[in-house]
This record gives sequence, C-alpha cells and structure tokens, in this order.
Amino acid sequence: MRFIYFLLIIFCYSGSGWADTYKVVEKSAKKGLVDEGGNTILPMVYDDLGWTNGIKEVDPKKVIGYQESGLWGILNLENIRITKAKYNTMYPVGSYFLAGYLDRFSQHTLYGLLDAKGKVVLPFSFVNLWPVEGSESFLARKKIGNQVYFGVIDKKGKPLLNFQYPKIQPLKPQLLAVQNKEGKYALSKADGELLTAFRFDSLEGLGDQALKVYEDGMAGIIDFKGNTLEDAAFKSIELSGQQLTLSPYASLIQLSLENKKQNIYRGDSLVPVSNTSWVLHRGEMCMLVNAEQSDSSEVIYPFLRPLTENVLLAKQGSRMGLVSTTGEVLAPFEYDSGYVQHGFIIMSRNRQFMTVFNKEGKRLSAPHKGLKIINERYWAFQQGKYWGVTDTENKRVLYARYDDILEEHQGQFLVKYLGKNAVVNAEQRWIVAPRPAEVQWHHGLWFSKDQFGYKLINTEGKEVYFSFDPMEVHPLGFLITDHRHKIGLLDQEGKLNFFTEYDSLSPVGNGYFAIYQEGRAALLDGSGDVKIPFSRGVKQYGAFGETYIGAKLDHQYGFLDMTGLLRLANRYDGVGRFYENRAPVKMRGHWGFMNEREQIVVQPVYDEVGDFHHGYVAVKRGALWGLVNHQGKEVIPTKYDQIQPLPAGGFLVSLNGKQGFVNKAGQLRLSVKFDEIKQVNEDFLIISRKGKFGVSNTSGIDLIPMIYQELSFDYLSGQFIGKQQATVQHKQL
Repeated sequence: MRFIYFLLIIFCYSGSGWADTYKVVEKSAKKGLVDEGGNTILPMVYDDLGWTNGIKEVDPKKVIGYQESGLWGILNLENIRITKAKYNTMYPVGSYFLAGYLDRFSQHTLYGLLDAKGKVVLPFSFVNLWPVEGSESFLARKKIGNQVYFGVIDKKGKPLLNFQYPKIQPLKPQLLAVQNKEGKYALSKADGELLTAFRFDSLEGLGDQALKVYEDGMAGIIDFKGNTLEDAAFKSIELSGQQLTLSPYASLIQLSLENKKQNIYRGDSLVPVSNTSWVLHRGEMCMLVNAEQSDSSEVIYPFLRPLTENVLLAKQGSRMGLVSTTGEVLAPFEYDSGYVQHGFIIMSRNRQFMTVFNKEGKRLSAPHKGLKIINERYWAFQQGKYWGVTDTENKRVLYARYDDILEEHQGQFLVKYLGKNAVVNAEQRWIVAPRPAEVQWHHGLWFSKDQFGYKLINTEGKEVYFSFDPMEVHPLGFLITDHRHKIGLLDQEGKLNFFTEYDSLSPVGNGYFAIYQEGRAALLDGSGDVKIPFSRGVKQYGAFGETYIGAKLDHQYGFLDMTGLLRLANRYDGVGRFYENRAPVKMRGHWGFMNEREQIVVQPVYDEVGDFHHGYVAVKRGALWGLVNHQGKEVIPTKYDQIQPLPAGGFLVSLNGKQGFVNKAGQLRLSVKFDEIKQVNEDFLIISRKGKFGVSNTSGIDLIPMIYQELSFDYLSGQFIGKQQATVQHKQL
C-alpha cells in the first residue's frame, strides 16, 4: 500500500459567516482587510493575509494570519500582532493554531500548537503534526536518536500511542492504521486504543462501512471495530456501489507423474528453490513453503528470490537479508542488495560496504567499502581509493596500492597502476611493467599491444615474441597480418608456426581450420599442424563430419579422409557434413543423402534437408516438410508447414497453426490438433488446447487431463505444477 503524508490539512468552516463579513483587499502588492461596508479593518501593509493552507478567512476568534518577509504570525482585528511573523506554517485547527518554524540547528521544520493569544499549548518538538479527523487527537512524527517515529498525542501533548511506530496512516474519522517495526499493521482508534492485533500487511477504506485488509498477501474485510466480515482469503476485493466482487487466488497444485495431488497452495505462482522448497507469490507478497508445511508460512516477505540451492535473498521493510530454505535468517536485514558472483553471495550495505557469504549463507569476510569477486579463489578489496587482493580464506595476496584489479591467471593479476595496465604476481613483482598498453591473457601468455608494437610475455616476465605488424588472439594461438594483408600464425607458446604468406584462416568444425592461399586450401588441426597440405588441390573445405570432411576440388564437391585422400568422388553440386553415417549431397538442384560407401540412401528429390536426428531427417519438397528414415523411406509424408527436432528425441510437426508429435520411431503419436506442445523430457509432453493444459507421454497416452490454465514441470522435485483459477464471488456489502 502506498502512503502519502500531508503536511497541510485544509479545514472548511461553516456557519460562522466570517467569510462574508470580511474581505482581503490588495493595493501595490500589499494586503489589507475591509468589512462588508468597505471600511478598513486592517491597513494594506501586509505581504499577505489568511492562512498557509490557502484559506483567506478571519477565524471565529477574530484573528487572522499575516505574512511579512515570507513568514507568518497571528494578528487580531485591532491590528495588534499576537505573535511575531516567524512561522512558515500557520493555520487554525479547532480552537488552536497549528504552527511550524525552521529550526536553525537541525534545519528541519518543527511543529506545535498555539492558542488565540499566541501562547504555546503544544511545544515545538515534532517533525510533523496533523489533526486526526473527528477527534481532538494529533498524529505526529518525532525524532528519537537518529530515527523518526510516528505517535499519537492529545492536545496537551500526552502520548496516546507512543513514538515507536515507523508509519501511522489516517483511514477514516477517528481511525488509524498503525505499523510496527516488523512491518505489520493494526487498526487503532484516535485515542490510542488498538482494535486489532498487528497482523495485517495493509489496511485501506472500503466504502463508508468497512475496511479492506491484506493478511499474508490475501484480502479480507473488517468493520470499523476490527471485527472480521470476510476472511482474508482473496486475491482482490472490489466495491461498486454496495456490490462486492471477491476474486480468490488460483489454486497451485503439485501433481505427481501419476496425476496424484501432492500439495495445494493459493497464490499467483510457485517458484522452485530446491527439491523440497518453493517461493509462493501472492500479489506483492512472497512466502517460503516446504513440502512438510501447510498452505502458509509464518514469515511473509515483500521480496524473496533464490540465490543458490540453499539460500534466498529476502526483503523486510526496506532492507535485504539472507534466509535458508527452512526459513532461518542467515544474514540480518541490514543490506541494500545482494547478488551471486563466481559462486559467492555479495551483500551490499549503504551501496558501498560489501560482505561476502558462501553458497550456504555463511559470512566469509568483514564489510569492505569496495569488494568484488575476481574468481572462485580471489577477491579484490578496496582501502581508501586503492585496491588489493585476498584469497577466499582472507589471506592478503596483494596490498591495496592499485587503481583497480581486473583479472587473475595462474596466480598473476592484471591491474591498473597509476592509470596504466600492468601484471603483478603474488610476490609483488612486475611481470608486465605498467604501460599505456592493452594487456590480455591468452593461452598461458600475456599479450600486450600499444603504439610501438605487439608483445608476447610469458609468466616469468620474459618477452617471447615482438612484432611491429598487427597481431590478434586466435584459437590456434596468435595471428599476424603484414602490410600485404597476408596472415601468419604463432602457436600457443608464441613460436612461429608459419610465415605471413596466407590469405585467410577459418574454422571447419571439430577443432580444425582451413587456411587459404591464392585459391588453394590446406587443413590445420587444433595445434596448428598441417593435416592436409595445399598439394591436394583442394579449393575449399566444408563442414567436418564424423569421419570425412567435405571439400571442393575443381568445380565439384566430394569427401576427403584425414590423410587428404579422396574417399567419395567430387561429383556433387554441394555436400554437407556426415552425421549418423549419412551426408547430404546435392545433385541436379535437389538434395538427397549418401552413406560412407557412396551409396545413395535418400534419393536427391528434395529442395531442402536437415541433419539426421535419432535415425530420421526432416526433408522439404516445395513448401511442405516430411520425415525420412535411414533407409530413405518417407515415414511422415511431406505435408506439414514445419518439422522441428526436439532435444530429448522425437519431432514437433505443425500444420495450419496446430501442432502434433512424432516419436523416436517416426510414428505420429499426437495428432496435429494442439495449440502448443512442449517437451518436458524423453517421457513427457505438456499439451494445450483452447487455453487448457495437460500432460501426455511420448506414446500419446494422456496422463494429466487438460483442465489447467497453466502447467509447468518442476525439474528439482520431479513434479508438475498446475494452476486452476477459482470462481469469482459477488455479494452485497
């Protein structure tokens, strides 16, 4: 619930007739007061007359507020100043005047009460002060120590509700919503009598006869005496005239694989945390539930999010803390935020002090003004404006003398020092001295580049290679490009593999690379060694398959083995990679498949083909798709708009916006009539039709009927979670 606190409350006076008797007039930007006959009552010498709540009326006690030099005082109709003009707030409240002035020491406006003679009735010791409608009580805020609390006082300043509450909100005449330090609300009268216990998340008015309350994230109704009219069991309650609309929360049902109901919760969603715990969301509230617990938990949070398998980030009031999956508080609610980095939990306080916790929620470090996780072994910490390094056991590795800590590799740290990049080891020795250069780690070497050239430096700090020509990192090592745009290669140790005499280098799969020179191609392995030389006459390499690699010789494509021998003749217009002992080949503009003995197993009659998947391949003829098996038989005719292989086996087939399922054996097990089919694993499918969801197995047998508005699979507990909306109720208030 959003609370808005007003510093000014406007009161309208009726029956006095004073507004008709006197009138504020103005001349030369100065205000005065005349009676109904035009006779001067107050001369036009004041900056303003009236009250700071905007009312321009004489009070029944025959006084009015006046303004001089931006401040206000009280003036009677004999033009006698009852108070000096020293208040920035001044307006009548019943028989008194609520006034406020700026305290020079605290720089806060302090509020109190004056009588018609200017005498202080209520001392100026309150940060805010409001009259409670329909009573002689006042709602006030007061600073105690470093905190500001709400309370309720009478007109003499006697506490009716002590100053210990974070929030108090006016609801109806003489009724208040009071919040305790745990964030729960109670209903109170203006005289301080509590009508309910502190059990509500929020309270708000519901028409002229009742209040809407939220308890554990669910809405209910109470009367003005705190009596329950409707139990807190609804998602929302709306009132139109005298007609109530009560909308219950949906039922969230945990279902076994045998369609047995395990647990039923009421809420918006159920998010898995572990195999026995979940976060239940209800509106803006969250609670932690366990397999052993009932529908509700004792602790409700406005925010609850899993960080690790055992720890959740929770919010209480405006602060964050850590709780376990059993609800135990692991870190107090004193932080602004929390996140996971490299397997550690980082909690931040005041947006600068950071503390490290492990994945179980155990604190590992003291708070640091600046802290970041480098990796699973080292942390960077800040002292003043400089950074140092500790290990995960809080043993200091680098003193705080660096501008920043960037990376760690093999016990060496890439740092910023005096604005320059450098590398230092745990013995505080420079491996790469500070320099205005880009530095990065690659294959066990430090690679440095600046305006003077490119360097490779080993972990001993020794320069193993230098080049004026541009260099860049590459999976095989380091590429060099000379002024002719020819490339060369250094291996992963910085040794020259081949000179700068080649045109390009590109991956072909399985860790192999093709290198090109003047229209010829050679094949390199993952170490940069030549496997197939240029002398084989290959012009282009294609995708690497299970045994052979596709290659273009002359103007046609065939397949080579890893010695460079032509194993399958280069007589095809195009080839793909071997997969499941089948490779796509293109002949006369159409695609088919052959095996490793160069036997055509799928006739080249298709416009487009995919890869074999568990013995089947999707093929396209014209605009429609079908399935062909290893033997070339069309087991699913080409009549579908789309066929999509599924990760756990089988295929999704689509036609006219509907979906069906083909199993691993190439059999249509779910006809094409569903709006959506989602594969859970190799055994189960979530199916939907007309907005309802259910479960089928991959044999096409229904396991859970399509009766749920939403259905998901909880992979942690091995259960399905179904959502069923409840019936909306209508009744008179």
